[in-house]
Amino acid sequence: MRDIGVDFAAQEIRASSGKLMSDRYAEALELLCNLPQLRSAFASKVCAFLAPARCGVIDSVIVKNYPRFGFSVDGNGYVANTPKNRSNYAGYCTFLQEQADTLNSHGQQFQWQDRDGLCYAWRAVDVERALY
Repeated sequence: MRDIGVDFAAQEIRASSGKLMSDRYAEALELLCNLPQLRSAFASKVCAFLAPARCGVIDSVIVKNYPRFGFSVDGNGYVANTPKNRSNYAGYCTFLQEQADTLNSHGQQFQWQDRDGLCYAWRAVDVERALY
């Protein structure tokens, strides 16, 4: 594992945030995977944190239950850090956004209810959590 500084990590996170805002999800995921200990699944969590309206999380549960997204796992069962998975992440994010838009188009009665009892409009990350 290479030793990186806080400045490098912050730079990669800022750069990935910019990529997310430009709908370049695969590139953002790749940048985040440059950070130590971040593999595809955890990097997608960072994407979802940075851009919850645009991104969801991919993990082994999503891979197993939704093969239509085309994600693969490595020999240990973790989401593989491959160009194909990064490319598929872009399509997955688009799918989540489209589903959120569809749900939101039906009005407030289709909002999701949080544990606090409040209702919210759907975002990509919320759709992903519903799939989970």
